[in-house]
Amino acid sequence: MFRSFHRIRKGPMHLFGKISLDNLQLKVLLVFLVVGLVPLGIVATFSIKTAEELIFNMASNQLVNVANDKVSLLDRWMAERKSDLKVVAGSSILKSMDPEEIASYLSMVFKVSLGKTGETYLVDRNGTFLAAPCQHVIITQYQ
Repeated sequence: MFRSFHRIRKGPMHLFGKISLDNLQLKVLLVFLVVGLVPLGIVATFSIKTAEELIFNMASNQLVNVANDKVSLLDRWMAERKSDLKVVAGSSILKSMDPEEIASYLSMVFKVSLGKTGETYLVDRNGTFLAAPCQHVIITQYQ
């Protein structure tokens, strides 16, 4: 005689059996999950916050270092220009007050300094231009 075996379809719950909070295995599993995942979450949160602060501090330190480098470069450039001005101001040609000699001297200074500074202008205390690179001569206002 043939026995007929009929499969009875059971849902996914069939694999786990009856789920209820009365089940001791489920309670132990939940306790271990909570005991394992809560500290892991706390450590992950702490790590993320620490990494954010570290990245922010590194970026701000790098910006401060770049700014300090630029300040030192600018200070050195200003010191070089001051020494250039002292050399020009201390020349005997400028002390002679002869406009033609001063014009030729400043023309030579402009040619040399254009490669260094771009453009060089000569102004008096009131801000009036006395010489500019495009003129290479002293403006004859003071003659």
